Amino acid sequence: MFTYSKNDNNAILTDVLDLEAGKYIMSVYFQNIPAVIKDGYAYYITTDDEGFAEIMKYKINPAVYGK
Repeated sequence: MFTYSKNDNNAILTDVLDLEAGKYIMSVYFQNIPAVIKDGYAYYITTDDEGFAEIMKYKINPAVYGK
């Protein structure tokens, strides 16, 4: 869950929840809000100057969500 709170580096405070277990895991700061977080990956979608979409996929360190 992304909040409106930001730190000095302008990163967004994010509460990590396990939806399957229905429990709070921890809070972390994200520099950008991903379009999708699924199966341990964060996906960002951007568009270049010519209008082509670029999808960036980042593996989330399991320590972030307590595994």
